[in-house]
Amino acid sequence: MLTIREANFEDIEKEWLMLRDMPLDENGCINSYHGVKRQDFDKALFSMIESKQGINLPEGFVPDTTLFVWMDDKPIGLFKVRHYLNDSLRTGSGHIGYWIAPQYRDRGYATEALGLVLQYAAKIIDEDEFYLRVDKTNPASLRVMEKNGGHIVSEDAKKYYVRIPKPEITEPEPAVSPAAPQQAEVHIRAMAPEEYPLLNDFLYEAIFIPEGVEPPPREIINDPALQVYVKDFGTKPDDGCLVAEQDGKIVGAVWVRDMPDYGHIRDGEPSFAIAVLKEYRSRGIGTQLMQRMLGRLTAREYANASLAVQKANYAVRMYKNVGFVVVGENDQEFIMEADLGQVK
Repeated sequence: MLTIREANFEDIEKEWLMLRDMPLDENGCINSYHGVKRQDFDKALFSMIESKQGINLPEGFVPDTTLFVWMDDKPIGLFKVRHYLNDSLRTGSGHIGYWIAPQYRDRGYATEALGLVLQYAAKIIDEDEFYLRVDKTNPASLRVMEKNGGHIVSEDAKKYYVRIPKPEITEPEPAVSPAAPQQAEVHIRAMAPEEYPLLNDFLYEAIFIPEGVEPPPREIINDPALQVYVKDFGTKPDDGCLVAEQDGKIVGAVWVRDMPDYGHIRDGEPSFAIAVLKEYRSRGIGTQLMQRMLGRLTAREYANASLAVQKANYAVRMYKNVGFVVVGENDQEFIMEADLGQVK
């Protein structure tokens, strides 16, 4: 069964292998990641994810979503869905570009995958028709477009320019797999400056309370040792926060700053704080937040990051799973650090 899946950190190893081996340029499909080294791919993947949100786009680019085509547990192709057209795209590559691995061609998979992507694109593209182009030397790809309702509207010496009517969105939803079966469907985004006061709420939520212990009064967050995590947040160059939003509600936050907190190891190294509302825990939200922030720090060329965690806290396992290792401890806490050059 074919599915399509947005670029994500859960599938990073298989995504990397496919893009590494995908040709640099085949039938007009440019692969900027051909031959990419594993240690460089975290930054590349983070850029793909940010591109969907329109963050850090090069001049002249529009937001786009990177979709991998999966055959069971193996990615076999790649689609790029550009959210709207600018002048360059109207006379160039259009809304959608794609590539299918050679061993999976001429078996109907490209036609099926394009159908799934058209359903996906119908939700985010406002135009009534999707614009694609194809090399005249690639008649198989033209047939794929025609089987999905495409028709040639113009041509030049080298290419056909194709329009595909926007399909009606069918029910149930098209087969877009989640990044991992146990992950909650949440939107991860940067926290807006006007939302920074919410960090006081999440600071309280971040306090580990063992089973059977009475929660401390909320005023505890006014302790200077805790206020170091949130006071004047956004005024320091290393301050950064991502939030998890579900159904319009912020349900989790991860933030970093270079601060003398419990997990501080060395100056210039950001420390982590994270919290997820109690009713939203054990859904993979914390893992998503951590992975996205680690990717962000890697993209910004930090070498390491640190945190402190109570030894009895169930989150210790999650921190280890995303790349942190114990580098010190005291009676109650582990001090953990991630080497961002080694984080997967």
